[in-house]
Amino acid sequence: MDHSMRNAEDVDISDKVTIKVKLADEGYHDLVIDWSDRSGKYKGKRVIDQLSTIIGIPSHYIGAAYINFTHNNLVEIFDKDLDERNQNEFTKENCLGILNDDFDCFAITTELIFCRFEFDLCICLESRLLVNDNDCTGNYCHYSNTRAFINRQVAIATNSELVMKIRLKYEEIPMDIEGIEIYLRKGKILRDFDIKPFIYGPWCRLTYGRAQEYIDYINPQYSRTRG
Repeated sequence: MDHSMRNAEDVDISDKVTIKVKLADEGYHDLVIDWSDRSGKYKGKRVIDQLSTIIGIPSHYIGAAYINFTHNNLVEIFDKDLDERNQNEFTKENCLGILNDDFDCFAITTELIFCRFEFDLCICLESRLLVNDNDCTGNYCHYSNTRAFINRQVAIATNSELVMKIRLKYEEIPMDIEGIEIYLRKGKILRDFDIKPFIYGPWCRLTYGRAQEYIDYINPQYSRTRG
């Protein structure tokens, strides 16, 4: 056997990792992470392109993505606010020894954010160890991570006419108010367009029950019977 060829193949295999990602109640999708030089310097962008296909949203609407291995081990895959020179957290060295048999299956979670007068979809790949198949956890909500819910987020994010209407309403907010009042005014605008439940991290029943006092403070006009 040509040992030089075998060694080259071993290196090639070790530079490519395939993990399983699950969206809502669909089956698992393969997501390939290629650490080799041939995949380019910015590995996170390659992952974003695959996630955009799985979710069904153009990649330029994805603002950030993370991979959450454990409660204390969150790695940033991509952040569109950073230029390419600073996209340096998602590296083979940072993930070395983590993407193994215990961390090769992940559940996709999404959060829709309206910031700087545009929508961004933020994605987190939650380790299956942090997800309960039947009940909501602090990392995964079964009520907001359905295909229908995510499709609604995608429809909102890609609706340029809606974005323009929200921009105009935001511009009507007086310049002399600040703090929580600005948040409440913006929240009311989003509710008036009937999209508030799909934005800024929807509260599942578990989280809603534990954080009711906080929700009443930041969003007292939100009906407890909605959502």
